Amino acid sequence: MPKAKPGLRAFALILFIQLVTDVTIVLNVPIARQVMGFLYLTIIPGIVIFHILKLRDLESAEAILFTVGLSISFLMFAGLLLNELGPLIGIFEPLSFGPVLALLNGAVLLLSFFVFFRNSRIDFPGFQKVDLSFRALVLLSLPFLSIIGARMVTVSPSNNFVLDMMIVGVSITTIAATLSKKLVPPKYYPLVVGAISAALLLHFSLMSNYLYGFDIQVEYFISRLTENSSRWNSKIPYIDIAFEKTNAMLSVSILPTIYSQLLEMELPWVFKTVYPLIFSLVPVGLYIFYKEQMDRKAAFLAVFLFVSQFVFFSELLGLAKQMIAEFFFILLFLVIFNKRIKPASKSVLFMTFGAALVVSHYSISYVFLALIVLSVAFLFLFKKKGTHIAVSLIVLLFVMQFSWYIYTSNSGPFKAFSMFLDSTFSGFQTEFFNPGSRGEDVLRGTGLAGTPSYIRWVGRAFAYATEFLIILGFVSLVILKRKTRFSQEFMILASLNMAMLAACIVVPYFAGGLNMTRFYHIELFFLAPLCVVGSSFFLEFVLRVTPLRSKKIQPYLLLLMLLIPFFLFQTEFVYEVTGEDSWSIPLSKYRMTLERQRSQGVLTEGEIFATRWLTRNVDAEETNVFAGSKYFTLCGGYGMLDREIVRYFRNQTTVPSGSVVYLSWINYIFERIGVEEEDLRNLSMIYTNGDTLVYGYEA
Repeated sequence: MPKAKPGLRAFALILFIQLVTDVTIVLNVPIARQVMGFLYLTIIPGIVIFHILKLRDLESAEAILFTVGLSISFLMFAGLLLNELGPLIGIFEPLSFGPVLALLNGAVLLLSFFVFFRNSRIDFPGFQKVDLSFRALVLLSLPFLSIIGARMVTVSPSNNFVLDMMIVGVSITTIAATLSKKLVPPKYYPLVVGAISAALLLHFSLMSNYLYGFDIQVEYFISRLTENSSRWNSKIPYIDIAFEKTNAMLSVSILPTIYSQLLEMELPWVFKTVYPLIFSLVPVGLYIFYKEQMDRKAAFLAVFLFVSQFVFFSELLGLAKQMIAEFFFILLFLVIFNKRIKPASKSVLFMTFGAALVVSHYSISYVFLALIVLSVAFLFLFKKKGTHIAVSLIVLLFVMQFSWYIYTSNSGPFKAFSMFLDSTFSGFQTEFFNPGSRGEDVLRGTGLAGTPSYIRWVGRAFAYATEFLIILGFVSLVILKRKTRFSQEFMILASLNMAMLAACIVVPYFAGGLNMTRFYHIELFFLAPLCVVGSSFFLEFVLRVTPLRSKKIQPYLLLLMLLIPFFLFQTEFVYEVTGEDSWSIPLSKYRMTLERQRSQGVLTEGEIFATRWLTRNVDAEETNVFAGSKYFTLCGGYGMLDREIVRYFRNQTTVPSGSVVYLSWINYIFERIGVEEEDLRNLSMIYTNGDTLVYGYEA
């Protein structure tokens, strides 16, 4: 009996996977629907497109990253196509369950049939080489420890023992991977990086049943607005620029809606589980990117510095669109620097991931375009060979970017960019000599703000040491011309990011455009390897000027002695163990003031219930709604109120007849806005749940 053709086997395999997934989805099989649905949506479309593009000679980790990137791009643009064309053929709720499932089934089968027609073979690139040895399973236990520990502190905030063990486990794993090839061979580095990243992200994202952060509330609003209407409205009827610019991003409108519909998962849990898992692939991409410029151990330590930053596993979880954008950001540089991809396929990947970046996050898209344009300009100026990305493609991406930002969502992203330029230029003229115009994060980073305790000074010292080594590494490469494997293109990118870092410090209000902490996070994409170079240069200098010359000294031991304490301080583990004032909500919520929790965007169950009660029982279009100093629950996805109709409540505020006043626990308990009884004398309490009050006029 003749063997089946490779194309037929591939088509049959995709058909079988799709059938099994459809059964779990339609029958709503608990857990299986979420697991199978997530794997199908995140992997299968990308695998088929991967083979259509004839991508070959990619290592396993890189193939997996491209597969996931192609899948997510496919979901966003296929969803956009359905959203725009559906109403033309009578589908007025195009992003509802039925049309989305039908579209994905049809599109994947059509693409699979194309593979079958070409008699190609689908071998699940990268996935068939997944190592399930005992050593790999031990490494994968880190994310599971994180999940268990996070859910434990959700129930009992003081029960943080498992999370402490996870953090210790990450430290031990990093030490073992650096010092012993027998314990952790270099081939495991991508798995180690992915496991550490997922563990750190999940220990924050799963510490509560509610979304954490501020921007995420607006993103939740947009995603819920899209899901409720089963259609994305590109002309959102809100004049607040925060809503307008966010609504233009498919990463927080169409993408979460598709996952929510097919996985039967509430939108907050899509943001709390699916997005961190995708984001955990960013450091894996960085490792692949770095190891082309330096040896694998150095690349691993550079990535560990990146994931050790508090911003990576805390602040970024409140920025869903940036998590997706950073994934495409690193994919674009992997495409640009990869010499094994054929030019035609490279062009397709560049435009696909570039377009996905444009519709994922405006700021990261601007940063990428600036970096790539300036890099090409410098390469041309110095007559160096480029990355084989045609200038025409960069121009096309530029046109696509600004067309999207101008013609969608009331030009929200473009207006935000114009406001940033205006504030930066005007600030440069009038506030250049005012240190306060740089922002508190810049002042703290340069040691000009704050009076930390002794142990906090120690933590700062380790942070300053990493910054010092980055500068030292840059100086050794650019000024002293130290020989390394760094390509000319990478050095240009590193130099541009050093210039951007300097601009954050020197130019007034520049850092505020994205937030200094997030700027530094993005700059570490290219500056983290310089820390490794700086430590190596420092070690060589010390050995050269002292009589102690020992060949037994590990070349990365100095950096490891710096990074492990830095990591323990950044996770706030040291402060929790010593009883020092801590900012880590997962580790220290049980002893953290309510005001500090709220300052980091933590919501209470009482706030959520009061917000839902208010939106169900009060007609916001007919009633004036007054709120305390922080009212993002009302204006986010939990409240769904237009920010324009919610007003601040202050002392001596005259509340018009027919109005209501919403006071959350931070206003009520701490009287942060100084609410006095006489200010509410004409009102009656119409709702309370113990820590949230709603006042209104009696009927």
